[in-house]
Amino acid sequence: MATALDHFQNTTARLLERLRELDREAQEVRELLDANERTMKLLGSGSLPRVPQPASGPHKPQVRTVQNHNITALVREYIDNYAEDAALNVTSIVRDYLIGQHGAKGKYRSLYAAVCVILKKETQSNQSKSARLDYVKGAGFFKRRQD
Repeated sequence: MATALDHFQNTTARLLERLRELDREAQEVRELLDANERTMKLLGSGSLPRVPQPASGPHKPQVRTVQNHNITALVREYIDNYAEDAALNVTSIVRDYLIGQHGAKGKYRSLYAAVCVILKKETQSNQSKSARLDYVKGAGFFKRRQD
């Protein structure tokens, strides 16, 4: 029959075993750090051949450029020419209209996300004008009827 003392002895033995495991893992990490330090010293001492960097003119910082300044204008134009009673298909807007007809550059997924953001913004009304689109969950974006 197990007593309280047996329980505490068992717990102590498990904790000591865990402590030994942690010590072994810490020793492995120390050995890896030592190996890493030795490698860094070898690389820093010049014992390995270095690859020369090509000489170039003054370094220009890379600036991210937007290639499709007019995506919003194109999507709004597409909305204006779209029928009122049919749901807008984002895939056809991206693939057929933007890439096919207007030669938009960029990843398909990025263009798709941009069109989704533009359509979502078109469902929101601002102070000067009302929303151009309505969104129905499960059906999509619809052009708002002109009263």
